Amino acid sequence: MAKSTKEAYRMEIEEKIKKYEDKMEQLRNEALDKTVEGRQELDALMDNARTNLGNARDKLRQLRNSTEKTWDDVREGLEKSWEIARDTTEKASARFKQVLQEQQQGPDNARTGT
Repeated sequence: MAKSTKEAYRMEIEEKIKKYEDKMEQLRNEALDKTVEGRQELDALMDNARTNLGNARDKLRQLRNSTEKTWDDVREGLEKSWEIARDTTEKASARFKQVLQEQQQGPDNARTGT
């Protein structure tokens, strides 16, 4: 793999990871600003997402240090790690938004959907 292609790929994934890290930080700040029911669930989801983003960042470091021979294997591991990080971040974000919406509707309306 050409050095420029490897570097472009690394930069693309790094940008995606940073975007999702920022998203998790924003969610964390919003959660701190509000009293959120289900806080333990949300904290666990956000912790899981942050852990998976950290794992993806570790794989990114491995990619940066990979050789021509190991690049494909490391890239494959990074892609799997990135997919897990993206999915867990999206899940945490969606659940957080759902909980906030339920709180704004009030406990009776949240159960009935009205």
